Amino acid sequence: MARILLIEDSPTEAAVMIQLLERNGHQGLNRDSSGNGSCLMGSMEPRVTG
Repeated sequence: MARILLIEDSPTEAAVMIQLLERNGHQGLNRDSSGNGSCLMGSMEPRVTG
């Protein structure tokens, strides 16, 4: 299982993407801005960013 940080400002799009991630056995976390995502990413110890 991978923890995947999604930065998406559309709640509808985020919900769809998180649902797809979770169906495939991953943990999806959404933040609505790059600032909020950057703070969380620092605590997640990411292996891949892009």
